[in-house]
Amino acid sequence: MNSTAAIAELAGSLRSQSENTAGLAITIDLLTVVAMFLRNLLILAIFARAAVTSAVGPLILMIVTAGICIWLQHKHGQTNIGPLQLSSPLSLPKVFRFGLIFLVIEILGSLGQKYLGHFGFLLVSVIGGLVSSASTAGAAATLAMHNSIDTRTAGLAVVLTSITSALSNLPLLHQEIREWAVTRRVTLVSCIIVGVGFTTMLVIREFWGR
Repeated sequence: MNSTAAIAELAGSLRSQSENTAGLAITIDLLTVVAMFLRNLLILAIFARAAVTSAVGPLILMIVTAGICIWLQHKHGQTNIGPLQLSSPLSLPKVFRFGLIFLVIEILGSLGQKYLGHFGFLLVSVIGGLVSSASTAGAAATLAMHNSIDTRTAGLAVVLTSITSALSNLPLLHQEIREWAVTRRVTLVSCIIVGVGFTTMLVIREFWGR
């Protein structure tokens, strides 16, 4: 399921919760983001295993950081959630939309790589993360599998699209709960996680790129 759709579904349920909205918002956002990181890494591992090397470090460390934040949140306050009413995560329109986005990103990625090189495809990946990081990860892995881009670019693209997707959840979460205090807390936690990912990515690039 698309992480943005998951946030929309779950965040909408927060309005029916009367206790610890901030804790619930942080927990829901982080669990959704962790699932998205794992999914994108799995997509990369299935279709372009060699590209995992450049993506696994930042993604795993962001997952660990998110896990620590979830544990701290649970330790300092219970996050009991009442009954949730969620729609089906799988439907033909959603499958069609995923396939269409995948096709568009793959075409734009190929054009970006052709005319702008390495940075062109990374730029497309960042933009793709605002729409569907799963489709973007799939496009990166597929292009790497067919040697249209190198495995290092594919790995970095998956990290960047995952980071963009994680940050794109914030406006949607705020739109659903409409509490600035909660939004600020979730944003702070998200920035810490993303900062860990960026730092790890830059360190790997510095040492591995030599």
